Amino acid sequence: MSEKKSSGCVVAAVVGIVVLVGGLALVATLIYRGAVFGKEAMSAQFEKHRAEASKAMAEAAAVEPVKLTEGELPDYSSYQAGQPLTREMFLAWRSDTEATTLVQDTFREKAEGADVSWNLRAGDLRQEGDRIIGSFYLPYVTLAKDGIRTQTGVESLRCEFAAGERESLLNIRRDSMATIRGKLSLKNGETVLRDARQAGTGVEKE
Repeated sequence: MSEKKSSGCVVAAVVGIVVLVGGLALVATLIYRGAVFGKEAMSAQFEKHRAEASKAMAEAAAVEPVKLTEGELPDYSSYQAGQPLTREMFLAWRSDTEATTLVQDTFREKAEGADVSWNLRAGDLRQEGDRIIGSFYLPYVTLAKDGIRTQTGVESLRCEFAAGERESLLNIRRDSMATIRGKLSLKNGETVLRDARQAGTGVEKE
């Protein structure tokens, strides 16, 4: 009888040890998983903050005006009809206060219908009949060679989008930057981008 009791105690002790070891193993596993999860969560959070910071820096840089340096402006008189037109060349023409009427008119004639792809600051977008009309802005500064700012300006542009571009324009917010492609028109003293579309959208890629 004593042997049976002793044997039962041994079995109970063994069972208790097994349960204890199993419990410790479970606790250790939970702690490990918690640590791994916590590390992954912290890593994901860090990556999110880094991505947001990078995006904010990129947006801040994009919002900066186009900088033109006196004496180093693009030679817009060399522009030929049919060539793509950069913001810098357009602004060099627009900000040239010493150009004669002949020079101004010659460039205007050559630039009519030019393909452009410009990074612009958004104003408003609205539906007008079968088109969507956008107000956009092209800020710039002119600097002397010593870096001192001599002129600050903003060019206003009217962008005319087809109604089919509606969905691709919903991500544009006021004062955000967007790259707009289109054909330039300088008639009637207005700067207009016709057949406009936002670069990088599904509609634009088709």
